[in-house]
Amino acid sequence: MTQPVLEAKDISKRFGATQALDGVSFRIDASERVAVMGENGAGKSTLMKVFAGVHQADSGTLTLKGEPFTPNSPYEAILSGISTVYQEPAFFSHLSVLENLYMGRQRSTIGWLNTPAMRREGQELLGRLALPGKLLRRLMGELSLAEQQLVLIARAVAADAQVLILDEPTSILTDTESERLFTVVDELTADGVGVCFITHRFDELERMADRYVVLRDGKLVGETTDADRDGLLAMMGGRELAPNAAMSTSVTPDRVGADSGTVDQAASPSQASIGSQTATADHDQVVLRVRGASLESTFDDIDLDVPAGRITGLYGLVGAGRTELALSILGELGLDAGTVEFQGKPYTPAGSRAALTRGIAYLPEDRKTQGLLRHMTVGENLSVAAMSSFTSTGVLELGKERSLVARWIDRMKIKTTGHNAAITSLSGGNQQKVLLARLMATQPKLLILDEPTRGIDVATKAEIHRDIHALAAQGIAVLLISSEMSELLELADVVHTLHEGTMTSTLSGAQITESAVLRGATGSLADAVSTSTVGSESEMGAIS
Repeated sequence: MTQPVLEAKDISKRFGATQALDGVSFRIDASERVAVMGENGAGKSTLMKVFAGVHQADSGTLTLKGEPFTPNSPYEAILSGISTVYQEPAFFSHLSVLENLYMGRQRSTIGWLNTPAMRREGQELLGRLALPGKLLRRLMGELSLAEQQLVLIARAVAADAQVLILDEPTSILTDTESERLFTVVDELTADGVGVCFITHRFDELERMADRYVVLRDGKLVGETTDADRDGLLAMMGGRELAPNAAMSTSVTPDRVGADSGTVDQAASPSQASIGSQTATADHDQVVLRVRGASLESTFDDIDLDVPAGRITGLYGLVGAGRTELALSILGELGLDAGTVEFQGKPYTPAGSRAALTRGIAYLPEDRKTQGLLRHMTVGENLSVAAMSSFTSTGVLELGKERSLVARWIDRMKIKTTGHNAAITSLSGGNQQKVLLARLMATQPKLLILDEPTRGIDVATKAEIHRDIHALAAQGIAVLLISSEMSELLELADVVHTLHEGTMTSTLSGAQITESAVLRGATGSLADAVSTSTVGSESEMGAIS
């Protein structure tokens, strides 16, 4: 066996309660193309970021061309020959394309920048990816997403890398742009560069890689040189998928209690934790109705119904457009086309604050940067969205605020030393409970939960699951966005799958299986565009 250009042995990495990588061993040879695959949260990007110096492994070893390799920063990794293009374009939007191409590696002569030389080389780099040289003078922030991605790929190619890591490089590229990228990759591998792809795109597998490595739950579970879709899906999901399995996708009206009472049993323990007041959900009442929603390069022609008293799930792999759809419903992102109705009336999304006033509450996927007010207390974090309920003539009524905070700390079983404790003193799970309580204190009609249990321990996750069930039982419409298959299978009454911005299937009741959801999310379904929505009388044809 030849010496690998990059090799990892027994790499482990933990983030709080989440074991992101667990004893992963991996190798890539010179001139080899390897695709790293797995569901969301499998550990793919974390492993690549260990190689790229973004994260340092807790244990395990790395070698580069047989020598110990311990990058402490991305810059060290780049200098060593590891070049990475991340899924989300990272660049200096206020600088030109030329400046972005040569940031950190400017050409100079006797201390002066050699701009003409950089411009000549830059034109050649862009030309390899069929980009015009005139782009060099434009600001990066003015380019389209696809152009930005191609510029970053050109920058990585220019770094004389021994290993090139591409994280979902074609997710925002056209077929023509993708093919040009693959041609460049062919040229690089012919020169001895090892190329590692992270991908969910099964239609590109054979063109993209020679070997396929699958991660699941932070562990390497298998590898193969056969681009067999069902075999790879089986490794990704942890069980065999029936070949060419037909699946009926007509939508039934109600799943609650249908599966041997499991949903009802899960919901009942949490009724007391949320509150004694209950409501009878009218499952025929569609709280949110979206028709023909489109946003350029993000999602297209989405129809979605979210009924009262039901948990409606959205599942898709990286780049599917799930969070972007939620943000468009809020008004944080615009819509190029389509209509939105809320509680039976036309609704024009106008931002999170306006949405909250109307009764639409959103739990963001990143609690640390998008949810928590880290310099404030537990009580202040919990009560901030409901200030109007305890404000009189512009003056806060502190007694009412403390009463509200105490009530929700008790109902949500938040473990804290008191309302004056710093929010940062709480565990991740209890921080998430505070954010959920913040939203519930506003008495919403629609609750949008984006990754509600990401990075929290199993016990707290179970408590939050019970709370979500109880909220739906009280008549609240819940839109659940989750990357965790087990969470989706446990909670959702209906699951819509998205693939590259397109709704590929709508599943309910017994139709919600790991196999069916994965097939929809990976675009593996034939004729997989949903023609029905929750509560409608039409049915989809069989999907194979």
